[in-house]
Amino acid sequence: MHEFCNISSNIVSITVIKSTFNEYGEQYFVAMDNNFVKDVITNNPLKGIHDGIWILKSDEAIMGSVHLTIDASKKFLNQSAYNQSAYFDNLLNELAVKVPINRSRLSSNNRFYKVFNDQIVILIRINTANNETERTALDIFSDLNTMIIYKNITTFSLGVTNDLDQDYGFKPICELIISFKNTSELNFYA
Repeated sequence: MHEFCNISSNIVSITVIKSTFNEYGEQYFVAMDNNFVKDVITNNPLKGIHDGIWILKSDEAIMGSVHLTIDASKKFLNQSAYNQSAYFDNLLNELAVKVPINRSRLSSNNRFYKVFNDQIVILIRINTANNETERTALDIFSDLNTMIIYKNITTFSLGVTNDLDQDYGFKPICELIISFKNTSELNFYA
């Protein structure tokens, strides 16, 4: 199962396929056997994680990522931290008007990530509809992806939305709400 579980640099990474958490509003539980990891300070094995300790709940909201074009990424990196923060707000405001969607349903963690060629990646969350008259997060996701890919014939060709990479579009990221019954902090390594 090496393609799904990787242990390196004191981090355990577990990849799940998109359909794993496909039931809206359901709760999923994580279980791990005793001695799976050891405490980094004492080197003692930790007790396993049993049902009900980590609760994963599926959410109808959609978290996705966009890439800025290489030129837009360079300009973004040359801005001050204040202007970068303002950039996030401007982007979300434009998306809300152009898609359209109620602005309160769009959010970002106001962080950026660099990938190949220092291209900037921004995470955007589309929250669930507030009422039955609003379009679903999935509908908004689809429109946003299409408008980025075909930005040369949409309103995305103007303003900050023109900075979005049409070759990338808007890609979903699996997001989980994790709640812990045991709130003590664990320092562990594998």
